[in-house]
Amino acid sequence: MFLIYRPADGDEQRWTFKPAKVSVFEAEAVEMRTGWTYDEFVINAKKGSAKARRVLLWMLQRRQHPTLRLEDVHFEMGELELEFDAMELQDMRDTVAASGMDEETKALALAQMDAQIATAEPDPDGPKAPSAS
Repeated sequence: MFLIYRPADGDEQRWTFKPAKVSVFEAEAVEMRTGWTYDEFVINAKKGSAKARRVLLWMLQRRQHPTLRLEDVHFEMGELELEFDAMELQDMRDTVAASGMDEETKALALAQMDAQIATAEPDPDGPKAPSAS
């Protein structure tokens, strides 16, 4: 995933966010600030929760500014965007394709997801290597 912050009065900032690559110290800080488990936080960020996205921005900015307080992180909702990379979108598409939703709704959802996948950035870590058996 990519978090993109486009403040009206500043330069665009962009981070790659890999939930599994977050340190335990950052995950614990997130849990303390949100009251959610780390997994709940990730789900809520993906779903668009303002609280989760604010905490995510705070967590990522703290990597360069360790003394930054959450209370000092302010933005307008339109200034912050969470984008999925092509592999994440493909995983979501596979889930929809395997779902039991009605065929017409599924076809519309898959078409929309295909369009997003076609323009999405690749996974910054590259494709997953096949496992050796």
